[in-house]
Amino acid sequence: GLAELGRFDESLRHWDRVLALAPAEELASFRLGRAEALARKGELAAAATEAERVVPGAQPIDVADAARVFALAVAAAKSGGGASEAARRPLAEVYAARAVGLLNAAADRG
Repeated sequence: GLAELGRFDESLRHWDRVLALAPAEELASFRLGRAEALARKGELAAAATEAERVVPGAQPIDVADAARVFALAVAAAKSGGGASEAARRPLAEVYAARAVGLLNAAADRG
């Protein structure tokens, strides 16, 4: 997608349009696509918030996709954005723990 090509703002605009038009039963999947674009852009708190919005009552595949968003956030937190390693490590650990927790929740849901 556009986010994978580094075209983050354009990707987010597309996700916003899709979300505005999406039927209710597809919102979770599209929110997670937007969350992935945010994570790739380095907007980790926004990505985590968007992913967490989907989790309550979500299908197992969507919970697993939320875990993927947190895994992307781990990678982004480790790479830094100018912050010191001491500042990055705790954030990466929080996101990693949440990714694992979500994978376990997805497995538990079937």
